[in-house]
Amino acid sequence: MINLLRICNVRGCLKLNYLKYSSNIIIYKNNEVNYKGTFLKPALLSINENRFVRTRINEFEGSHNAENDNQEEKKDEKKKMSKEEIDEFKRKVLIGYLLISLSMGCILYFLTFNISKPPDDFKDINWSQVSSNPISFNEFYEKYLPTGEVKNIVILNASNIMIVRLHDGAIINGKAAKQNIISVQYDSNTFNAVQIINLIRDKERSINIKPGEEIPIKAIEGLSMRRIIELAIGLGILTFLLSQYGKLFIKKGIENKKK
Repeated sequence: MINLLRICNVRGCLKLNYLKYSSNIIIYKNNEVNYKGTFLKPALLSINENRFVRTRINEFEGSHNAENDNQEEKKDEKKKMSKEEIDEFKRKVLIGYLLISLSMGCILYFLTFNISKPPDDFKDINWSQVSSNPISFNEFYEKYLPTGEVKNIVILNASNIMIVRLHDGAIINGKAAKQNIISVQYDSNTFNAVQIINLIRDKERSINIKPGEEIPIKAIEGLSMRRIIELAIGLGILTFLLSQYGKLFIKKGIENKKK
């Protein structure tokens, strides 16, 4: 009588209607037969039956191994990114990095331009010519400022120079001024822009200039060598941080693509 035979291993079972034993016989990978709770050795089977069982077991295991290998290969293919995809992803990150760098450069340029921009009424001045023959700060403070002939002042911190515009037809020491624009040299170790402004305001109060009628003063930072070095260092640090962030972003992006 042909009964149900189940050939099993760790991956599953294979049913065979072949052996002449009672139903629900289970043959394990080690070729032992479990029959109603009792272990029987393969020797209890005939030679042909034993050979048939071993053949079916091998076929069963081989088919499952091949199927599992195919599943693993499909999973690996899904996780892997092609070289073209990686290159495309890196290109997008590089473009983003360049756009950020360009934007930061434009912002820095406009900030520097606005800081260094002179007042509107000083646009027509030849700065190099005016600053070529400056007077001392003490001379300006004692000789020009008390006359009330000063129209406005621009302090150039980067050059330690003040550009002073006088009123038209200004009289200095009883004489008409030869030019209405003069430059004043000051020592940065002695004065800074804030101290100069405070000194001028004190002088104005001493000569009874009313509040609201003070001399307009603008301080322009400019690009001194120290400021240029500071900006270069800052941009270098920022570029380094962006490059490191870009590498991390690329790595994370590739890992996410694989998932």
